Amino acid sequence: MAGRLVSQADVILGQKIKRLRRLRGFSQSDVANVLEITFQQVQKYERGVNRVPAAAIPALARLLNTTASHLLDIESPRQAAATDDREVMALQAALSTLPESSPARAQYLKAVAALAAAIRAGSDNQLAANIADNTGRVSASGVGTTSSVIPQSARS
Repeated sequence: MAGRLVSQADVILGQKIKRLRRLRGFSQSDVANVLEITFQQVQKYERGVNRVPAAAIPALARLLNTTASHLLDIESPRQAAATDDREVMALQAALSTLPESSPARAQYLKAVAALAAAIRAGSDNQLAANIADNTGRVSASGVGTTSSVIPQSARS
């Protein structure tokens, strides 16, 4: 008996889940706990080896702070742009809390540039290496937060 075939849409959904999971600072185990599955199953979803069950989409959307429509690419281009705009605005708000001459601001900008470069390169190992090299402070639970790159002494 042949298994279900995965499609390009399954692969794209898996990649989107992986990208958002990392952006939000969640591990595969965090996602697995919410979905009540194993982290190995999450790996299979992210690689597009297994299909993500429709029943898991709402829980994934809530965890990843997005919409089911965004995950499934069925939102309008305007809705997708609004989601991206919110993420950019959150980064800008975090950056605006840092004084212009602050070493933490320079470190934050360097980390964002490294993240963008690694995403463009498409290398997971390069992404982790660039972030670690450029911040020295990014923890798995704090990626994407100002507390992960701003020393406590620089926060006010």
